[in-house]
Amino acid sequence: MRLLAAAVTALLLSTGAGPSPTSVTLCDLIREPERYNGAHVIVRATWKHWFEISQLYCLDCNDKGRVWLEFSDDLARASRRALKSGPNEGVVNLTVDGVFRSGGGFGHLAGYQYKFTAAKVSNVALVVKGLAGPDVTEKAEKQWACGGTTPK
Repeated sequence: MRLLAAAVTALLLSTGAGPSPTSVTLCDLIREPERYNGAHVIVRATWKHWFEISQLYCLDCNDKGRVWLEFSDDLARASRRALKSGPNEGVVNLTVDGVFRSGGGFGHLAGYQYKFTAAKVSNVALVVKGLAGPDVTEKAEKQWACGGTTPK
């Protein structure tokens, strides 16, 4: 049943059919996961990625659960270009358009409670390039990450 629902969602996203996506905050998603489970949404958040990490987060609700970010196989060319404008590893702010899932067991070692599958990506903005030390990363996040003092 889940496989069928995922296939229908992917088909609707790729054909442009179905209801328009809802713009919400990432914190809204993880504070009310049952309300948004399976929903097509647009979110502006921060993405930390390297090696076996692909975490979508906002500082305001980082303690409410971890969101694994993955990209659909048919990610549009413009979205691929947007991702390439950021670092191969690091922390960026971005806008993702896709489907939110709750229920746990997602991502590396099934360590994430939520999953966001992005069909579109835009507005990529650098927060930290590469694997900076924890002090550098934390300082940059406090200023620039989703929920920071100067979000971009």
